[in-house]
Amino acid sequence: MTQRKNFTKEQKAQVAKFEKAYTAAVNKLEANANKTVSVTGPNGKTTEAKGGDVAGILKRADVQAQPTDNKAMSFGAGRMSVGATGLAGEGTIQGVRQGDSDRNLRIGVTHEGIHGTGANNMWAGQKFDDFNKDHQAPFNRAAAKLIDEE
Repeated sequence: MTQRKNFTKEQKAQVAKFEKAYTAAVNKLEANANKTVSVTGPNGKTTEAKGGDVAGILKRADVQAQPTDNKAMSFGAGRMSVGATGLAGEGTIQGVRQGDSDRNLRIGVTHEGIHGTGANNMWAGQKFDDFNKDHQAPFNRAAAKLIDEE
């Protein structure tokens, strides 16, 4: 994970907690390398995500912590950006049973890895705001299943 030298002690602690959850998610995905789950998209479309593929995507990702940005997580072109909300594991994880912040982080990390599988393509041609809203629950459900959290 890319860290800036000017992070506060509290921000460094958040990054460390996130890194622990990231590692736990990757380890679980590797343990479930052959596990395949369906990801549901718009208009009845489906695609699959495989544990080993998602683990590889996450292992290769350029992860950048941005604790001063009030956002969750995003993934594109091999880069994951993680803002303050994402580092804290705060918020409601749509589509899955609610848990503690560590569980939220593991599911969130795995969700972001699923973006690298091409599952986004099911929403081709839709407005970004519609995609951003509509993909949350299906990606979260698939992520939770891949890491045995659901």
